[in-house]
Amino acid sequence: ALTENGVLFTWGGGIYGKLGHPTTDNVGYPTPVKSLSGKRMINVVCTAISTIVVSETGDLLTCGYGSKGALGHGEQTHEEQPKRVESIRGSRIAMYAVLLDEMRARAGQMAGAKTKAQAAAENALQTPDMSQTGSAIQVVASGPMHSAALSEQGQVFVWGSGQCNKLGLGDDCDVLVPKRVGGILERKLITMVGCGDKHTVVVTGDGNEVFVWGCEADGRLGLGMPDMMDPDMPPGEFSFPELLGGLKSERITELAVGDAHNLVATENMEVWSWGCGSHGRLGHDNTNDVWDPKKIRCFKGDIPIKKLAAGAKHSMLIQAVPARLGTGSTNQVLSWGSGWWFRLGHASPENCLKPKEISYLSGKLIVEISAGTAHSAAVSSTGDVYTWGYGGNGRLGHDDYHNQEEPCLVKTLRGVDRKVVVKISCGDAHTAAVTDDGKLVVWGKAKYGQLGVGDTNECQRPVTVNMAGVQFVNVVCGSNHTVGLTSLSEPYTWGMGGSGRLGTDSLNDCLEPHAIQQLLPKKHCLADEQADEEEACLEDLENRKIAQGMTLEVLQSMLKAEAADTEDLVKADKDGLRKLKHQNEVEKHNNATLEREIRQLDKKIKTLIKNKKEVQNRFRSHLLSAQSSPISTLREDYENLFYLLQNNPRYLALLTGAVPEEPDAIVRAFTSLYGNPYDPREEHLMLEYFTAAMVDEFKKADTLLSVLGGASSMVQAITAYLRRESNIERLVLIIGPPMSNLVASTTPFELNPIKVYQQCCVAKNILPDSAATTAQVLRDPDVAVSYTHLRAHETPEHLVCRLLLEKKKKSYF
Repeated sequence: ALTENGVLFTWGGGIYGKLGHPTTDNVGYPTPVKSLSGKRMINVVCTAISTIVVSETGDLLTCGYGSKGALGHGEQTHEEQPKRVESIRGSRIAMYAVLLDEMRARAGQMAGAKTKAQAAAENALQTPDMSQTGSAIQVVASGPMHSAALSEQGQVFVWGSGQCNKLGLGDDCDVLVPKRVGGILERKLITMVGCGDKHTVVVTGDGNEVFVWGCEADGRLGLGMPDMMDPDMPPGEFSFPELLGGLKSERITELAVGDAHNLVATENMEVWSWGCGSHGRLGHDNTNDVWDPKKIRCFKGDIPIKKLAAGAKHSMLIQAVPARLGTGSTNQVLSWGSGWWFRLGHASPENCLKPKEISYLSGKLIVEISAGTAHSAAVSSTGDVYTWGYGGNGRLGHDDYHNQEEPCLVKTLRGVDRKVVVKISCGDAHTAAVTDDGKLVVWGKAKYGQLGVGDTNECQRPVTVNMAGVQFVNVVCGSNHTVGLTSLSEPYTWGMGGSGRLGTDSLNDCLEPHAIQQLLPKKHCLADEQADEEEACLEDLENRKIAQGMTLEVLQSMLKAEAADTEDLVKADKDGLRKLKHQNEVEKHNNATLEREIRQLDKKIKTLIKNKKEVQNRFRSHLLSAQSSPISTLREDYENLFYLLQNNPRYLALLTGAVPEEPDAIVRAFTSLYGNPYDPREEHLMLEYFTAAMVDEFKKADTLLSVLGGASSMVQAITAYLRRESNIERLVLIIGPPMSNLVASTTPFELNPIKVYQQCCVAKNILPDSAATTAQVLRDPDVAVSYTHLRAHETPEHLVCRLLLEKKKKSYF
C-alpha cells in the first residue's frame, strides 16, 4: 500500500524477500519499507513472488524472486530490498506492465477467483462475450471434473472446475456455462481436444500444432522441466494456451489424454508420450516422469496406429496388422501401465512398463477402445463389446460384481434385442455406449445420476436411456458425469453437477440428459437474428465509449461491485454462522446417539462373552458338522454375530478359542454369509483375526518351526484362507513382522519357504517322492517339486509353505 505521502507499506508472506524488508520472514501487519525512507513512491504492483515500485523521479525498483532475470537487474539472484533497475535509469517511467504468466507458472500462483469489482472492470474492457457459439458442435471431451467441446469452426468451449487453470480462461474459477477459449486459439482451427485431471490439450486441424494449459506437475504439459525447481513451491500452472514445442516437426493424427499423461500418434506411424510415468503408463520401459514429448521406441513407424486411449493410470492403442496370405486384415490391441485389478487384460495384476498385446483379442477386429479408472473396454467390427478389470458397481456389464482378468464378452448386449455398439467410453465406475441406431446404452454406478436413466440405482447389465426422437453419435464419461452428442450436433450432459461440470448453469446433479443451451446450433438459440444484431450494436457502442477513455464508468462500476461484494460477504458470514450452529446441534445429537450405541454394543459383547459355551455348541452343531442344515437357515442369527465381530474384530480371537479345532468351518461360514470370495468385509475379518491371533501364537513359540510344526488354529486358519486364492501380499505384511521378531530372538536361519517345508517334512517323517529329492529342492528354488505323495499326508503347516511356494518361487520374509 502507498500513503498520500508516497510511503510504501508491505505485509504478508516474505518468501524471496518480496516484501522489501531485509529478511524473508512473514510480516503480520503493515510495515514501512525502510530502504525507501525519504523517497516518494507513486505506484506499486505486487505479483505472487515479487514487488515493483515507481518513484516520483521516474526510477523503477524491484525486489523478490530473481530467477531468469525477472527483476531486470541482469542477474539470477533474489533481492530482499527494492533495487533500482539500472539499465533504464534516467528514463522517467510513465507506464509499465508485468507479464505474470511465466513467473506465476513457475511459482504455482496463477490468478485466483475474481471479485465482482474485478470482473466488472474487466468486462468493460473485454471483447464481446463468446459463449454463444451458434454453430454445430462436432467433438466433445471430458475429464474427471471439466469438459470441452469443439465447434465446426474449430472453436474451443470449456466448462466445469477451473482448479489449476485447466479451463484456459486466465483464472481458476469454476465455469457453470460453456465459455470460449480465446487468446492464441482465437484464430486457430482446432479439431482434437482431450481433458485430464488438471490439464487440457488441443490439436489444430492440420495436426502441426499442439496447445496445452493447466498444471505442469509431473511434466503433463510437455513444456520441459523448469530451469529452477524449488521443492518449497507448488507446481507451475499456465492459465492460457501454450504452444507445445516438442512436436513442431510432427503431424498429429490421434490424441489421448489421461489423468496425468498424454499420448499422440503421428502421420509417420509413431507414438509419443509425456507426463507422469508412474506404473509405466508412458510405455518407455520405466516409471520416470517425462517433461518433453518422447517417442515410444517399440513403434518404429511401419504399422498404422488407428486408435489411442488413456485412462487414470494405464494406456491402450489399436494398430493395424498386415494381412497374411489367405487371411484378412485385423487389428492388434496393446496395453501398458498399471495392472492392478487386471485393467490391462493380461490375466495378471502386474504392471507393464511397455506396450504388450492383449492376447485374448488377437484375431478379433477391434475398432474402438476406452480406458477408465480401473476397467477397460473394446468394441469389435461386428458391434460386440468386451470389458475387463475391476467389476465393482457392475461397471463391466456382466450382471455381477466379479473382476475379469481378461476381456470378456458382454453377453447381455447379444440377446433377442441385439445391440450393435459403435462407440464406447469408460468413466470412474460406469460405462456408456452408442449403438448403430443412435441409442444410448449405460451400466455401472449411478450414485449421482451419471447413467441418465432417471434414478440413482446402479445397473449390473446394460440398460437403454429413454430419449425418444434423439439419436446419439458419441458419448464420453467423466469420473461421475457423462457428455453425449446427438446427430443434430446437440450436446447433452447428466450426472454430478458440482463445480459446474454439466455446463447447465447449475451445481445440481442431473438424473437425466439435459441439453447445454449455450452450445445448441443456431436454430435452437432463444434469441432471434434481430435481437442478436441489436445486442451486437450495443456492445460495439460500449466498446467505442471505452476506447475513447471513459474510465469514469469503469470506476463507478468497480465501486458498485465492491459494495455488492461487501454485502455478499456479510450475508455469507451470517449464513456461515447459522450453518455452524446447525452443525453443532447435529454433532451433539450424533454424539448422544453414538454413546447409546456404544453402551448397547458393550452390553452385547458382555453377553457374547458370558455365553461363550453356548456359542461353542451352536458352531459345533450348525457350522462344523457337514451333515447339519445349510448355513443359510441360520443366516439371521449369524449375521447378527458377525456384525458384532465386524465392528470389534478383536473378538474373533474369542470366537476361534471357542472352536479351535475347526477354523476351516469358520472360513466357510464367512464365505457363505458374504458370498463373494473377494468381499472386502470377509477379508477384513479374516486378516483382523490373523493379526489378533498372531501375537499370542508367536509368544508361545520358541522357533519358527515350532509355529509351523504344531497344527495351531492360526496355521489352520491361514491354510483355509490360502486355499481361496486370497490376498497373499496383505497376509505376508501381517505375519511378517511377528515372524521377524521371533527369528531375531532365536538362532538366525534363512527364512526360505522351501527349507521350512523340508524341515516340516523331516519333523513329520514325510519325505518327497522320487520326482525331486530334498537336496534338489534345497539347492534350486525353481525346481518343480512333485507334491503328489506329500499332499496325501501333509499337515496344514506344510500346506501354508507349499501354497506360498506355488504363489511365487522366492522367500517372502
